[in-house]
Amino acid sequence: ADALQIRSLFLRCVESINDILTVPTAPRILSDSVSLLGGPLADQIIKAASDVIAEHFDQYEVEDLRRLPPSTLAQILRRDDISIMHENEIFDFVVEMASSLISSGRGDEAQQLWQGIRFGALSNNYVVRAAQVDMIPRMTLIWSKVLNRNGNHALQALMQEQCLSEGRPIPAPPNPRKPFKDMVCAVMYSVDTDARNDQDVERNITAATLVAEEIEFLGGKAILENIFARPPSVRDSTESGIIMEQVDVAFVLAPWTPSEKRIARLINFVDQGGGAVLLSFIGGLSKGVWRDLEYEPLITGKVGDDTPYEDVYLSSPTFASLDVGTVGTKRSQDTLSCPRILCGVDSINGRRRIKSTLVEGAKVLAKWSDGQPLVVQHPEKNVFSISQRVSRIFELDDDR
Repeated sequence: ADALQIRSLFLRCVESINDILTVPTAPRILSDSVSLLGGPLADQIIKAASDVIAEHFDQYEVEDLRRLPPSTLAQILRRDDISIMHENEIFDFVVEMASSLISSGRGDEAQQLWQGIRFGALSNNYVVRAAQVDMIPRMTLIWSKVLNRNGNHALQALMQEQCLSEGRPIPAPPNPRKPFKDMVCAVMYSVDTDARNDQDVERNITAATLVAEEIEFLGGKAILENIFARPPSVRDSTESGIIMEQVDVAFVLAPWTPSEKRIARLINFVDQGGGAVLLSFIGGLSKGVWRDLEYEPLITGKVGDDTPYEDVYLSSPTFASLDVGTVGTKRSQDTLSCPRILCGVDSINGRRRIKSTLVEGAKVLAKWSDGQPLVVQHPEKNVFSISQRVSRIFELDDDR
């Protein structure tokens, strides 16, 4: 229609493209546009299809995207807004895609894909794997780790200068992906700042602040709120708080008894399909209506005050293999591969002196080294519970 200069037909074709451009059709439309079209029209269609693929990248299998030109696919892999849980998922994808390209004698095209990985954001186990790939220069891995979360423009310029002088490709930018793009997250913590002013208060406020900072770092918007149940004499008469209808997911850290009104809002939020990630330990949500109605999938029980703390770590299940043979299996919360909620986490260290029981039907996604549940998924609701002391939440060995 464009070549024939028939405007009405051209506009009709554009409308049809908009109608058929969906997640399943986007790879073929992009591939056909690259090979059959040219000029501004092709650029528009390629951009629209690339946007769809980037936004829904985690829904595709490797085979779905194999038809794309590697140069176009490399551009998608370099985007900040590509839909992934962690950079490890990009690495797994490229391993499988590059392997098929190399086996067909297209090593140069495979190199383009490797350049789309932000190596500094890989977990430590995956950096070890990357070091075993001949196409990845060792200095690229070193520079990427140095620059990750650094923001030092002088070092970045020095790295680029060294790459150019040595004839090596410039690595993907060290700025973070944006998996939380356009997401609004409530960070709800319960701390009695008036009655207590000790180390536990400081640690819990620090933990909530770190969660909020990480959300912002990954492209989301975090709203902090202290939901502690205050006496009537000191309550805010307006009872203002987070408008849960504007929130996508809630992170809840509640070591002290939270406001019943705030918990009622949280329950309504979950009932409407909202997601919640909870830090479960003695106090807070371990009692009251939240527990009574079984919104809490992991019920913690108190032990004697003289019970010593025990140093524990993330247990390594037999299915958490990093062998190349497992690459290509899509991660989910229900598959035998490492659940997506733990993607990128190599290890977690903590201290415990609590015992836990599960709500009937709850799924254990990870365990502590002492066999107690670490991450639990509610059997019916979009609620995840993490059995961890708040004061140690930021002690992840990975930079997450």
